[in-house]
Amino acid sequence: MNLPQNSTKQMELIPAVNGVPVEKELVFYATEPQYWNWGGVYYDQNYGFTSVKRNPDVLLRLKNTKENGLGVALPAGRMRVNQRDDADGSLEFIGENVIEHTARNEEVTIKLGSAFDVVGERKQVDYRLDTNARFVDEEIEIKLRNQKKVPVKVKTIESMYRATGWKILSADAEYTKDNAHQISFVSTIDPEKEAVIKYKVRYTW
Repeated sequence: MNLPQNSTKQMELIPAVNGVPVEKELVFYATEPQYWNWGGVYYDQNYGFTSVKRNPDVLLRLKNTKENGLGVALPAGRMRVNQRDDADGSLEFIGENVIEHTARNEEVTIKLGSAFDVVGERKQVDYRLDTNARFVDEEIEIKLRNQKKVPVKVKTIESMYRATGWKILSADAEYTKDNAHQISFVSTIDPEKEAVIKYKVRYTW
């Protein structure tokens, strides 16, 4: 290949594909994973995320499979996402994220930013410490407000960060235990409505 002086050429490593199915997900993550406990106990009432207000993250997930038009090793680097405008057919840039090296048949997750018209709030509404019986009871309330004109589904992820021993005493919504340190709730919220989740957890040591 010959290049004129002072010119650049962009090389295509992977052929362009169309129609790759993606799954969009809103995730409200009020308790960051670095607060997971590794053997000790945090019984200070104000430790961690007792009061948080933030917008859920917007994630896109896709499978790097041959059936989806991919199925090749994806190199690490910046991935930009564009959305086609139905009005004129042009492509509109909606976000970008850096991905790791991804083998074929594995999932790719792209964080596009935050959903500015969906708001999540988390607060501690009750707390009880008994050092003799060696437990902490903590009650959490989570509010999710949808200011969109369409329904949204939000996944709320909660880290159990005060102690390695814990159990959910009560919850007014169905939840999933994702791993030894984490539970999650999935809420569908109507336009301009609010969803409320309350649960109580007991930590022991």
